[in-house]
Amino acid sequence: MSKKPVQLSKTSGLQFVYSILEEATLSNISPTILIIENDPPSLELYRRELGRDFRVLACFSKSETVDAIDSQNPKAIILEPTALNEEGWDLLNAIVTLPDRYLPVILCTILDERKRGLQAGAAAYLTKPVLPSALIEALHKVIKKTESTR
Repeated sequence: MSKKPVQLSKTSGLQFVYSILEEATLSNISPTILIIENDPPSLELYRRELGRDFRVLACFSKSETVDAIDSQNPKAIILEPTALNEEGWDLLNAIVTLPDRYLPVILCTILDERKRGLQAGAAAYLTKPVLPSALIEALHKVIKKTESTR
């Protein structure tokens, strides 16, 4: 099965980056990851590196993130809490307190607030700069852990 080129489109405020597989069915599409990040070079690095293993969606507001959680069924979220000003921490709280599902959040941030992040319910905490391999490893780990507890 050959891959078509990565395509970028903008729909409803969400930027979708994913590889389209010929004759793909929903069951074999890569897991979806949401990224909330305000640094364009970091976002581009994440998209490029994570796009090999995941379907990557970037969200730029709390409402976009909530909509994407409802409509895109992500397996995990990467959040820079400073991306939405002070709303990043509120968004983390909203995600970890979802009544109908557990959605792991990896904080990937310039802040040195590991204790605050983990106490707030983050599944993992990475301090920038982060190697793409470390982020990919953390994603696989939290997704595997989530799937094994279902």
